[in-house]
Amino acid sequence: MILVKTFFAENPLRNYSYLISESESGEAWAIDPFEASPLVEYIKKNGLVLKGILNTHQHWDHVQGNTPLGQAFDVPVRRLKNSDALRLSEEYTLEALDTPGHTLDHQAFVWKIKGEPHALFSGDTLCNSGVGNCRGGR
Repeated sequence: MILVKTFFAENPLRNYSYLISESESGEAWAIDPFEASPLVEYIKKNGLVLKGILNTHQHWDHVQGNTPLGQAFDVPVRRLKNSDALRLSEEYTLEALDTPGHTLDHQAFVWKIKGEPHALFSGDTLCNSGVGNCRGGR
């Protein structure tokens, strides 16, 4: 079973970070770590094995936790190509989709169950109040 833990950052930008873990193996992936410390604490408390970090785009409010989180667990920040998928388990994958607009390198990640879409981690492509700021891909 896949578990998704959401971390909300109490800041003016209202950032969300996610930790996706597979319950049997304990393997986990972080998406857009704004603050590393809550993720580090959660991973250690739950005995998870962080495999890597993914970012939807390179704005500071989505990547500032990359270095401390990566150093805490000695894991890389991965950049997937369009349509590349990480196999989370036999049934679950996380597929990268190029979604330029907010930034030219923006990606979203589709969580699939048996090849069917289940959830979307959209970064700043979609926001609570509409679409992300599209100003030439800064």
